[in-house]
Amino acid sequence: MAITAATSVIFRLVGRSSGGPPAREHDEETASHQLTNFGGLHAALSRSSAPFSNRVTKMRIITLAALAALHLQTVGAGAQQQRDPVVIGPERNKCFDILELQKLNFDPDRNIIKLDYRHPQRGADYMAIVGWLQGFFSARNLFDLSIDGDFTQGSKQIDWMNWIFSYCQDHPANTLFDAGIGLSQVLAKSYKESRTNK
Repeated sequence: MAITAATSVIFRLVGRSSGGPPAREHDEETASHQLTNFGGLHAALSRSSAPFSNRVTKMRIITLAALAALHLQTVGAGAQQQRDPVVIGPERNKCFDILELQKLNFDPDRNIIKLDYRHPQRGADYMAIVGWLQGFFSARNLFDLSIDGDFTQGSKQIDWMNWIFSYCQDHPANTLFDAGIGLSQVLAKSYKESRTNK
């Protein structure tokens, strides 16, 4: 509504200052009313001790005020919206999909995944999740001011994935992001406890 009123006032004033047809008395009253409702700008301009003799100067002030008001309205509307963050992750990011990766043959002594010829994508998906966790934990190392080192403390990726599998069994409707937050909380707590015990 405020946008329509401001736009209509600006177009009426532009038409008058650019040599367009003279405004009718009714239009002048409507424009005056809209400006009064638009923060009292018209009243402030009318009460000025030195009346504006230059119509172009008056038009510029009205235009700037209208644009400022429109900008404030846009900022206010954006601030009222709830934030919906986007988390970018691997294709398998739902817990019920991640649990499928437990079927991999993993050799913890050699730290390798044995190739599964029937399901070759599983190994790539497993490593994509490990890579996502590495990035997630690196970001926490960087931005969590309560951590002054590597909060994973050299823990192994297989241990991360076993924790993720356990979490996903208990929460099959959750996501990798939820599991990553849970695991990072556990690791950070252990890290902080080890730092205070020194």
